[in-house]
Amino acid sequence: MRIMIAGSSQPFTLEWHVGRAFEMLGHSVFFMDYRRYIPMIGTYPMLRTLWESVSLIRSSFRSLASKANYELVKEVHKRRPEVVVVCKGEFIAPQTVTQISDEFGAYTIIWFPDDPRLFHSLSRYIAPSYDCILSSSQDCAERYKEMGLTNVHWLPFACDHLVHRCINLTHDEKAYYGADLCFVGTYLPERAKKLSGIADFDLAIWGSRWYRFLLPRELRRRVKRKSVFGHEMVKVYNASKIALNVHHRYDITSKANMRVFEVTGCGAFLLTDRPKGIESLYRVGKEIICYDDESEMRELANYYLDNLEERRTVAIRGQERAYGEHKYIDRAHMILSLVK
Repeated sequence: MRIMIAGSSQPFTLEWHVGRAFEMLGHSVFFMDYRRYIPMIGTYPMLRTLWESVSLIRSSFRSLASKANYELVKEVHKRRPEVVVVCKGEFIAPQTVTQISDEFGAYTIIWFPDDPRLFHSLSRYIAPSYDCILSSSQDCAERYKEMGLTNVHWLPFACDHLVHRCINLTHDEKAYYGADLCFVGTYLPERAKKLSGIADFDLAIWGSRWYRFLLPRELRRRVKRKSVFGHEMVKVYNASKIALNVHHRYDITSKANMRVFEVTGCGAFLLTDRPKGIESLYRVGKEIICYDDESEMRELANYYLDNLEERRTVAIRGQERAYGEHKYIDRAHMILSLVK
């Protein structure tokens, strides 16, 4: 099957992982990165946030995205995919999706990875134009159905078993990447607040926007001033005793983020807050450990740092679950089963 993925082809993005999974299943995959035709919005995060969040701005400046839509249709005409999988679709007009379906006969699928954050401002407006709707949020999947949409499915994130895995590290890599506790992710106020409660631990924070002037004094020295992705992120998880997770305030009430699956895929011990629905994905207390507040996070971190064998057992079980049910190739199977 010929599959076009409309989204980023950059390594270690969601689209890249899904594309690899389709290829492993024997399908022909090609990417169309529609965002590269809108460099102004793509370059400045604030402009992109406004575009995604304010429908009035999208309608007033629709011409900014016309090039991306034209090139997408042009590429579909040239490559003739049987399936077009769009990730997020923030710059793709509904009439473009309809044209792709009606003129070229492609089956169109939209995956909303940012639900519920963009549900009210973006997703609910563009969803009806697609043949199939996938949401990372189980709650949002129900909301689409309440809108009268029928071909709607909950699709959680996953791990890439060829990337997220146990690896052997050199002595220097262990020294550079290792810590008792690690956190990998972008700065958010709620993350800084929770991590401040364990700043006296051997803690390493990797990620973007952790500007020191924003942080409490005790947390500043824990910031590595570097983002890590892909294989380097895997080294951090393999070198650390405990991988911490703090969800975005929108996600905690709706879904498990990508970090849950990536950490467990690496065979690392995950200590996470408790996102809605996590019990349907992992056995809490057996495969991952959840905390409900800063005090419990600190208590559990202390306990598992002192209990190596229990920590190892939980990490092994977590990886078994990730590899057994939560690989991107499993998600790719599910997506293709929906194609009509």
